[in-house]
Amino acid sequence: MTIIYDSKNHFKVIFSITGTVWPSVLPLCLINVAITLAVYLLRDYDVVDLTFADDGHKILATMVAFLVVSRVSAAYNRFWEARTLLS
Repeated sequence: MTIIYDSKNHFKVIFSITGTVWPSVLPLCLINVAITLAVYLLRDYDVVDLTFADDGHKILATMVAFLVVSRVSAAYNRFWEARTLLS
């Protein structure tokens, strides 16, 4: 199914819901916001602290950074290999 966009009305294209993933993702986003707000308010009013240490996030961020850098390096090498073959 082809979706035809009005190329003159950019705001309508940007904020359209038809043909996007927003109808299926928006309920999950709202649930995530509600859970985050509940955890924040429970901690702010000293009811219960549901937070946890950020050591896991540090390790995961390091791994993701390494994978992204290696992926970009491989793409850069492929680009230059193709560039040298064309010239």
